[in-house]
Amino acid sequence: MSQEKQRFVRVVASIISVIKDDSRWTSELGMGTDLVNEVGLTSLEMVQFLLKLEEEYGIQEGLDGLDFSHMTSMERLHGFLRAEA
Repeated sequence: MSQEKQRFVRVVASIISVIKDDSRWTSELGMGTDLVNEVGLTSLEMVQFLLKLEEEYGIQEGLDGLDFSHMTSMERLHGFLRAEA
C-alpha cells in the first residue's frame, strides 16, 4: 500500500475512533473497509465524519459529489477525495 493510502487509513481510523469513542478502529480499518456496513456509522456520525474529512483534506466546496457508493469502501472514498482535493 502506498504511503498516501497508509496516511489516508490512519486519518480515517483516527476520525472514526474519536466519533465512535472506540480505539479498536485504529487497527481494524483497511482500504477495503465498508464504512457503512462494517463500521456502522449512524447518520449523525456520518455527518461528523464528513465534516472532519473536509477539514483534514482542505475541501472548501463541500462534498456535493459524494454519494453513498463512495462510502462502501475506503478505496472508493480515497479516489473521490483525491479527485476533489
